[in-house]
Amino acid sequence: MIVSNKVLRLSAFGALMISSLSVHADVAIATWNINHLGWNNDKDLAILGEIGNSFDLLAVQEVMSEDGAENLHLSLEQASGEPWGYVMSHLIGRSSYKEAYAFFWRESEVSASGGDAVFFDGADVFARYSHAF
Repeated sequence: MIVSNKVLRLSAFGALMISSLSVHADVAIATWNINHLGWNNDKDLAILGEIGNSFDLLAVQEVMSEDGAENLHLSLEQASGEPWGYVMSHLIGRSSYKEAYAFFWRESEVSASGGDAVFFDGADVFARYSHAF
């Protein structure tokens, strides 16, 4: 579970659930699909760090590798000049295409309290798949 110093609580993985929202100061939260983060696709990590630095908590989709998450983490720290934490799920998917989800947080505004878990989707309710129409 990720817990803000401003008393904002979010579950770390799966469906985000707000269990308490009593914010005394602003915490900027964003969800961000960084297309194939971690693949060799010429992403400018310095620019991603600058954009991400506008927020205190980032939920990132399409993380393709631990290296991709770590590189974004380092870019956020370099852009902000302060420590960031992050947690990443394992790679999820049923075919050869698998991706992870990650949360990044500015440690001066948000802290992790543990309890990280991935939502079990045995019926593929949230799985991405294509339909022929």
